[in-house]
Amino acid sequence: MVITVSIMTAACAGSPPGTHIPAPVYLTDEKHITLLPTQAVENEFEIYQIIDGYYKSRTYSIEALVQTNLEEINIISFNNLGTQVYDLAYKNSDMVFHSPQATADIKPEYIVADFQLCYFPRSAVESMIREAGLIFEEIPQPDGWVRRILDGAQLIIHIQRKGNDLNYKNHLREYGYTIREESIP
Repeated sequence: MVITVSIMTAACAGSPPGTHIPAPVYLTDEKHITLLPTQAVENEFEIYQIIDGYYKSRTYSIEALVQTNLEEINIISFNNLGTQVYDLAYKNSDMVFHSPQATADIKPEYIVADFQLCYFPRSAVESMIREAGLIFEEIPQPDGWVRRILDGAQLIIHIQRKGNDLNYKNHLREYGYTIREESIP
């Protein structure tokens, strides 16, 4: 998810914790989405993620603990050495984000947007995408689905779920990642 892409592509510098109202998230240079309320998730869950990603020619690996319920989304991410990369809490109109390794250029709303595209129910995601003037498709697959977001005929985002694995590709912004989900012990 952008859970990691924004952070891993930023230079290493301190960033103070910040609370702010989430801004619109641009999926294209002109079309943006507004984040869904946490109540749209429908089901509470906790997962441990192993994430391998890329941005253009750069690669990275991190791990994340995610807790989602009707009230908030909490994400804590660590690098391979166990050092915290960031923590994020999203509660509808408020977002708190802290990263000891990132610059102020990181926009946590993009992390939440990718998370919602991957994990929120089809109907909620479809509504959010269509309101932005984009096309949303979800194609059932054995043991999962494929979600596609298009601007006319141009494929912007491709997400595939197969069992406990997610593969996310943002063709426009040239980044992607694979997430392997495991239960929290």
